[in-house]
Amino acid sequence: MDDPAEPSASPLPQPAIRCAGHERGYPALLDRAARIATGLRSMGVEPGDRIAVVMRNEPAHLEITAAAAQLGASAVPVNWHFRHDDLGHVLADSGSKAVFVHTDLLPAVTAVLPDGVRVIEAPVPAGVAAACGIDAPADTGAHPLLDSWLAGHEPLARPVADRPPTVIYSSGTTGRPKGVLREPVPQDRLP
Repeated sequence: MDDPAEPSASPLPQPAIRCAGHERGYPALLDRAARIATGLRSMGVEPGDRIAVVMRNEPAHLEITAAAAQLGASAVPVNWHFRHDDLGHVLADSGSKAVFVHTDLLPAVTAVLPDGVRVIEAPVPAGVAAACGIDAPADTGAHPLLDSWLAGHEPLARPVADRPPTVIYSSGTTGRPKGVLREPVPQDRLP
């Protein structure tokens, strides 16, 4: 069985993802993930490191997660509803080396961003903004924009074979959000 995080995986005939009226096929999704992986590597991200993602559900979120896996790093999806204290706690506690963040969420993230964490700004796609009932804000220009940043990188040539755990934070209903490691399911256990 092909591994979807692997750039050489055989493309499947159906779209990899459908979101807000748009489709992205496997070749495009995997190419973008491989370019993001190269960009992350150029920033010093290594196997075992963590990458925070403070974005709504959209194709780039999946691409960033696949890119982290290609490097042997863990993607840390961060609840975009978190406010100051919880957001700051998760960003610090996760030890993320980089954070990908939707433009409208940048003020909250930069207010609590630990020193040394690199920021990649992701514009909110129009369809996602409409679905969430928000205006898609203009790019800030303060950080690299995801699409132009990834276009400056070639696809990662050799993904790491070992898949890292995913780090998911609880909602924090009984205190601070807690990081939970979820080990990847071995390929031989997949249906």
